[in-house]
Amino acid sequence: MRSNIIYFPYIRVPESAWFTRILLYWDQVASIIPSDYLYEPERLGEHTRSLIEHELIRQIHPGAYVWEIPSFLPAFAAHVTETPAKLEQRRDAFQRGETFKIHMEKMGPIEDFLCDEGLAQVDAYPWFSVEKNTATEFMAYLAACLGRINDIDASPVSDEESSLAPLVVELGDGEPHNEELEALRCVVLEELFPAPERPLSAGEIAQFREKYGDTLREFRRRVEREVLALAELRDENRRARRLELFRDELDETVKEIRTRLEESGAGRTLVSKLWSVALAIPGMPPAVGLINAIGQAFKGAPKEPRPLPLAYAARAQLALFDTE
Repeated sequence: MRSNIIYFPYIRVPESAWFTRILLYWDQVASIIPSDYLYEPERLGEHTRSLIEHELIRQIHPGAYVWEIPSFLPAFAAHVTETPAKLEQRRDAFQRGETFKIHMEKMGPIEDFLCDEGLAQVDAYPWFSVEKNTATEFMAYLAACLGRINDIDASPVSDEESSLAPLVVELGDGEPHNEELEALRCVVLEELFPAPERPLSAGEIAQFREKYGDTLREFRRRVEREVLALAELRDENRRARRLELFRDELDETVKEIRTRLEESGAGRTLVSKLWSVALAIPGMPPAVGLINAIGQAFKGAPKEPRPLPLAYAARAQLALFDTE
């Protein structure tokens, strides 16, 4: 399982309880930040800049990596142009002004293709206005592709459901099949991952990680191992029973983490759900759509990235809740 995550689609990371939880439990947290922000760090905002200064956020400069992805352009281009009717819908939406701004360094060689297809145009330098749906898919594609590079080795996460939607697997003819999708989503583990109700400052997070970081990360790894084990169970009753036993086993650890957080001055703690989006599971039909494009982007690489079955997406929309 990957121990690192890469946040998208924005350059500035959210100042939220959700993101505080991410920073507490994952080994390394990265954000896709164009290299020109190195010279104007004030543009990152106080919160993101402070997290970087405390070495809680790794800056991923996309220009240093997208050129290493063998089929970065053709794989995404094939995805966008695969269905002529959908391509026309994208063009119509762009003409209506339904756009999202993307920094040119994130786009790499794809910017010319999108402009030629009538899906993007130059905005105020260094930004492009890109058709909104295409932009949403591209940012998910970029984060997932960067995450597969060995030097980054991170799973994409976002606090926006719409940003995560392109990473939900589609099967067969490209239309989602509910039962198969539910099987691929594996399991939702509730009442886990305690964290403060309020967002913590960079200094508070760094201090707590220094004291208890090993405990938190080992807890997360334990949960991830169980997710994989549960994914192998096709019998619903056996899965439910194993999940119940696992929650009982973790009860004391959850209480211990909550106590340490509250004693550290973090205040009231809540717990949240962990949602797993399966990218590939052996024995399942081949994926199509954006997931297929992500795989195709690495065709021709000297060495295929190590296959990893899950991309974790802890969604703010799944709502923090108290167990008491």
